[in-house]
Amino acid sequence: MSKLFRFLFRYPIFLGVIISILMYFLTFTFVVPLIFGIYFCAIIEFFIKVFLENSTNKIIAEYVIYFSLFALLITLIINSIIYKRNTSKKIFLITIFIQIGFIETICFYWYWGKFLDYRNDGQLIFTIVDSFQYAHYIFLPFYFFQQLFYFIPFNKLFNKNLKNEIKYHKKFQHKVDILSVSYEDYTNDLLEEIVSSKEGWTNEAKSAAQLILDKRKIN
Repeated sequence: MSKLFRFLFRYPIFLGVIISILMYFLTFTFVVPLIFGIYFCAIIEFFIKVFLENSTNKIIAEYVIYFSLFALLITLIINSIIYKRNTSKKIFLITIFIQIGFIETICFYWYWGKFLDYRNDGQLIFTIVDSFQYAHYIFLPFYFFQQLFYFIPFNKLFNKNLKNEIKYHKKFQHKVDILSVSYEDYTNDLLEEIVSSKEGWTNEAKSAAQLILDKRKIN
């Protein structure tokens, strides 16, 4: 199971295929769509209404869709950083459930506006179920974009402080032991720089950095 998870982590486009098929069959359960619709959509709409009091259903729905799209973009960036840093994959698993929820939310509010013109009547509960079937078309292209995001070096945007720290140690030739810092947050590029450095790092630090690199290659 762990090997399968690592494979899907590295190639999320296949994850999109699995989720698409799974969501298609879950549509017929009637219960699963209601869980996503009543709980996930309702929570997002509740927070949107806090800032948009006395607004029409159309305006609220539009802002829910905008917020969901923005949240999906954030999850894409987060997963890209996790992939580049090869850090905890538990966060990746959490983002999968979040992404499913936001995609289902977008489909519901789109369907609600297109076919019911945002009417809040007895048909709304069936709209939740009907809109669920459209979501499985989105997962494959969405995780294809996730695969593309892996090639964007977002992690470098968050490594400035770590790079400055290494330059500082090199400049003043401080003997810094990598075991005394949060070395698991270092990217492979930074760890390789430590291993290849001729000064500024102890042999123990270089050995620890090499050990981390070897461990990540195995995983």
